[in-house]
Amino acid sequence: MNQAKPFNISAKKRSIALRFHKSNFLILFSALAVVMIVVWILVASITEDMSKKYARFYSLETVKQLDLYLSKEVELVKKIACSKELSQWFADESNREKKAAAYNKILGYADIMYGNEFFFGIEASLDLYNVNRETSFENFMPFVEPINPQASHDQWYFTCTANAYDYVLNVDINQYLRKKRLWINYKVVDEKGLVLGTVCSGLYFNQVMETLFDNYDHANVWSMVIDKNGIIQMDSMLIPQEGQSFDPVILEAEREIDIRDFLPYKELKQELDPYLTGIEDDFDAPRKTQVTKVTLDPYRYMVITPIKHSDWSLITFYKSDSLFNTILLLPLILILGSIFIIYTIISSIVVRRLLILPLDRLTRSLVTNDLDGSEIYGLDRNDEFGELAKTIRDMTLHITQAREEALEASRAKSNFLSNMSHEIRTPINTIIGMTTIGKSASIIERKNYALEKIENASAHLLGVINDILDMSKIEADKFELSLGEFDFELMLQKTLNIINFRIEEKHQLFSVNIDKQIPQFLVGDPQRLAQVIMNLLSNAVKFTPEHGSIQLRADLIGEEQEVCIIQIQIVDTGIGVTKEQQSRLFRSFVQAENSTSRKFGGTGLGLVICKRIVEMMNGTIWLESEPGRGSTFGFTIQIKRGSRKESADLVRPAAGAGEPEHEGCFKGCHIMIVDDVAINREILISLLEYTLLEMSGASNGAEAVQLYMKAPEQYDLIFMDLQMPEMDGFEATRRIRSMDTPKAKTVPIIAMTANVFREDIEQCLEADMNDHIGKPIDVQEMMHILKKYLKKQPILKKIGDPL
Repeated sequence: MNQAKPFNISAKKRSIALRFHKSNFLILFSALAVVMIVVWILVASITEDMSKKYARFYSLETVKQLDLYLSKEVELVKKIACSKELSQWFADESNREKKAAAYNKILGYADIMYGNEFFFGIEASLDLYNVNRETSFENFMPFVEPINPQASHDQWYFTCTANAYDYVLNVDINQYLRKKRLWINYKVVDEKGLVLGTVCSGLYFNQVMETLFDNYDHANVWSMVIDKNGIIQMDSMLIPQEGQSFDPVILEAEREIDIRDFLPYKELKQELDPYLTGIEDDFDAPRKTQVTKVTLDPYRYMVITPIKHSDWSLITFYKSDSLFNTILLLPLILILGSIFIIYTIISSIVVRRLLILPLDRLTRSLVTNDLDGSEIYGLDRNDEFGELAKTIRDMTLHITQAREEALEASRAKSNFLSNMSHEIRTPINTIIGMTTIGKSASIIERKNYALEKIENASAHLLGVINDILDMSKIEADKFELSLGEFDFELMLQKTLNIINFRIEEKHQLFSVNIDKQIPQFLVGDPQRLAQVIMNLLSNAVKFTPEHGSIQLRADLIGEEQEVCIIQIQIVDTGIGVTKEQQSRLFRSFVQAENSTSRKFGGTGLGLVICKRIVEMMNGTIWLESEPGRGSTFGFTIQIKRGSRKESADLVRPAAGAGEPEHEGCFKGCHIMIVDDVAINREILISLLEYTLLEMSGASNGAEAVQLYMKAPEQYDLIFMDLQMPEMDGFEATRRIRSMDTPKAKTVPIIAMTANVFREDIEQCLEADMNDHIGKPIDVQEMMHILKKYLKKQPILKKIGDPL
């Protein structure tokens, strides 16, 4: 069977080569026939196409030259309009110093502009100023007649100030010199975008007319510039001959000649009338260059080209003579055909030698070897086949490596699931067992002992679930930080208070060293930072034997632009970690060693989560360790310095120190608890019983809406579950908010749900809920919510005092 495969594949390759040669010759003759036909068809239109291109070229080059003048002038007018000197003068017109500064700024640009004359309109006074190179500062005065909104010759000003763009263009006639000018009207605005006025400058077209038409082939090209009404503004036929000067009176206002009357033939009116009508109807509409064949002897083609920044257009006429003779192209066609035939024959030989034969050998080598990459044809070649052979070899090795990695990942996840089963079942076993013991115990101390163990096991189980949820968010790339300002030392103090009892249980020596240069207040995510420190400290306590030592150091190692680089290290005298184990520590679902989970417990997710949190804080995390000599876990973060100077939190004693914690007693307040699980309502009512709150319960959103509708003024706060039958919490909230009672719009509605992701909290707030509290319920957080939203003054009483 192995001998047959190469033979079959080789036969297919030879068959492909044979078909290639046959197809090649067939394509050759077919293509040659098509080329002959196409060339003969195209030759007939070469003259027409070339004539169109020449006419279009002359027209576009003329417009391009005109645009160069306009672009430079627009840019210089913009620099004047956007200068702070001009805006300061416009804002305070009567200030002589600001006026002088603006005057000097204007004259600084006047010498390099085509138009040496400027007009300035000021919005506050509607004064109009005129200045040129010859205007002295003493003569820099406003016109006697201010800008008149009713006057037609002043409409350019109001058109400019009301336009959404920075500048507008208009063409008019100088009232004094009777010359046509293209005006650039640019708005002057302050820093807040308020229009202060305008500045404008214009070009006399006789200044640029000679340059526009200087390079024309006047024997074959004739161009005219017309406005949107068809009136001729410039004519290339009127360019002065060599040694003569241009007569500006050519552009006098009285010389209004309509090109359609000047050249009254059918094609001109058919093409020009719709074009000019489009300009009149919509000036901003984009217009393309139009090329049309005409019967105006000796001209055969007309081009209409819009002039940028205006409603003017350039009309170009081009003479068309026979540029080519089709008979002259016949030898060229024969030569091309011969070259095509020779090329096809040579290409067939070259393709077979360079492509088909090597491909056949490569295919044979792939079939006859075991794909270990050792006998693949072409590995020694320094060309594309060599690269292909190396790629196939690398792909083979990569597939093998990927398979091994996939198997290793599968084993790691299997171990992880086994650890998770252990980590989840252990506290559940404790909860079930201690529940049985507590129920059968007759001594109160025994019951309390069972309840304490149940509480510890529940907290451990919640921690495992939180780690799994954090890891799932990391895997889904939805892990986010919640930034806020916090007290760094207070965050550390609260974190250490949580871990301190475990340190005392193992009689370990614990020390803390905090750099005094670290700012008291920082802007970041204190909960995630505390999570990293807590995880590293927990590992240190777990893997450090009794009477060992643990040290926490926090140092400020740099600061730039109020961004602090803080380094935190946890040093222990624990069992240490080998180099091989260190390489696996920060990988998902992997622990240093499988025996670790059996001996010390843990999910293997903590360090992965820590690494992700540190990286999101623009830091790095590392480990230095030797077996039997302890470990040093360290990480750096980049965090912004806070702005507060004092903290109200510092005056309160830490939990577990000083006077016992007090809670509020909210007698006279009435709340509603909405939850479809009866035991959840019972737990919350029991937890809040000592507060003397009046509490009502509802098993779903529809029942909650009905209770609130009956007595809308009775309820001071509503705890609302989200996922409930009949009607969920979102719909119930919307219906309560839509009720026509004042209190329905303001009654605090607090989401009470096990959905604790950021997007879940944001969805609750978007649904017009006031706040969010997660399950399982934290009593301290619950009391914080009650104190925040219940406006009545609470009656202070200690937990445990008789009601």
